[in-house]
Amino acid sequence: MFSVLRLRSKRPTGRQRTRRLYPETLETRRVLAGSIDFCLPVVDFEAAEPPGEHWSPAKGKFGKNDSGHIVKPFRINGGGPAPEGLPLSPLLPAGPHSASGFAVGLGNYTGQGEFSLDSLEISETGAVTGTFHGTFVFTAANGDQLATIYGEGGTGLLTGQVSVDGEGNLIVVDVKFDAFFSPDPENSTGRFKDVVGGGWQMIANAESIALPVEDGTDDGDGEDEGDYTAPFDYTWSGTGTLEYAKKSK
Repeated sequence: MFSVLRLRSKRPTGRQRTRRLYPETLETRRVLAGSIDFCLPVVDFEAAEPPGEHWSPAKGKFGKNDSGHIVKPFRINGGGPAPEGLPLSPLLPAGPHSASGFAVGLGNYTGQGEFSLDSLEISETGAVTGTFHGTFVFTAANGDQLATIYGEGGTGLLTGQVSVDGEGNLIVVDVKFDAFFSPDPENSTGRFKDVVGGGWQMIANAESIALPVEDGTDDGDGEDEGDYTAPFDYTWSGTGTLEYAKKSK
């Protein structure tokens, strides 16, 4: 059995630490609101139902709507790094991530965001599921910024499968982050301050993410290990709409 992650309130140091893992039988564990809960009896995880119809805008409903707002199609792709990994407890500070790519309505973009975990569960078969939320600010080529909030109300869904690499290290493979991105006009700039609605479903994928695990040792710095995953890269894409209060320039 691999050891239970121990929680703390401050972030780990920037030094990289490598832990050799010797996984045995996996049993269900849930990290929720900062507590560890062993679930007995174990129930195999079944994928959650897709979120409601708000995730996929009705096709073809573009142009002026009943409120007089302009609805425009929005499509995006790209990706980037999560240089400090992801937090493995709701009590930990958010993990930063960045991305670049192209989006209809943005053009070539760069951006920065923060990811926070809400819950995490690993079944006896190694199926990983969780919920998350965060924020991300997209910056267009001309400097206009589209601020967004994602995963509100438990709509950020994380899935993957625990595996072991060739050196015996515990990893999660086929990682998928599925979340709805909503515009945040109060924190947007330029033409995106006119965005009053819309949003899009974003699917992000990572081939594998290493999971450091607390081994109970103290290396003398007073820090606990295993609070964040290893750094990783991801790709993402999404489709939806942006709704403007007035026709943008």
